[in-house]
Amino acid sequence: MKSIYKQELNKLWNKSYSFNISSINDIKSAINQREEICIYYVNDDKVNKRNVDIIILGTGHIVEDELFNDYKFIDTVSLQNGALIFHIFARIEK
Repeated sequence: MKSIYKQELNKLWNKSYSFNISSINDIKSAINQREEICIYYVNDDKVNKRNVDIIILGTGHIVEDELFNDYKFIDTVSLQNGALIFHIFARIEK
């Protein structure tokens, strides 16, 4: 059975989470909810949990070129009434 789940992201910039997803495309969006970054994804009880690496980058942060090859852009989220802008990237661990 499939359903929509929410995961609050820890404000540590790089972190691995476990989700019941079959592909990175199951992550649908990221939002600001009460000043916390949350992602929404399709949870599928029929697949095993997979580790998903989440990277949160602020605008202007310098990153390695490989990030854009390995990670999928999920969404952009603003906090503190737009004073802080963050870009969310994810990949399924290999």
